[in-house]
Amino acid sequence: MSNVGSSELLLIILIAAVVIGPKNIKPFIHTVLKGIRGFRKTINEFEKEFEVIDEFNEIKEVLADVSKDLTMKNEMNAIKKEFNEINKSVGKK
Repeated sequence: MSNVGSSELLLIILIAAVVIGPKNIKPFIHTVLKGIRGFRKTINEFEKEFEVIDEFNEIKEVLADVSKDLTMKNEMNAIKKEFNEINKSVGKK
């Protein structure tokens, strides 16, 4: 979104005063500002939700890596066990 400078804001208020009328300009500005605040709040909530989703995905990736490491460790332990059993059987002969 582009930033509105003070001169642009003054021009918008003047045009609104002509179109809406000077009596109704204050309630109009109040309503517009309330709408902008609500819009910003909604945007912030969406940003927070996306941050939570990103954090969740990062945790999921870490858990997948840990699971992979545990699987590899279990496979290594199984290989060591088989190797030790082979060594024992060869040593007995």
